[in-house]
Amino acid sequence: MNQPPPPMPFKQDIILRSIKILDIGYITIIYFTLGFFLSIYVNDTLGTFDPEEAEKKSNVRLFAESVFHIWMIGVTVYIARNLVEKIPFPLEGVQGFVHKKVKELSNAAVFTLVFILYQQHLRDKLLFVSKRMFHKKDGKAPASKAT
Repeated sequence: MNQPPPPMPFKQDIILRSIKILDIGYITIIYFTLGFFLSIYVNDTLGTFDPEEAEKKSNVRLFAESVFHIWMIGVTVYIARNLVEKIPFPLEGVQGFVHKKVKELSNAAVFTLVFILYQQHLRDKLLFVSKRMFHKKDGKAPASKAT
């Protein structure tokens, strides 16, 4: 019968947990930095959202462009996650620490949050589409119909 491994000595446990905390911070900083600079690049590439140009397009077209933008964000998150997993951790192997076992490494939540948060072009486009589809010309939301 399989028995659980013996408990780790207290000092080694504290050292491993400390290294893990450092690794989580390390991973977070890498994801934040990558998300921030990639979002700046995407914003510079797309330029400022132009409402006058958007006014010439249909809601379906603008929505499709937004969906494509979101799809590209998803693909970028996938690529970023795979890239960050390849970056070594300086304390790998210390006291038996294994960098690849840290769950935050495969969870690109920080990258995703930062990357989407700074997508000014996408945010402006979605606000434009939302106002055009769901608000009257005076800027007020249409009254809901009673059923």
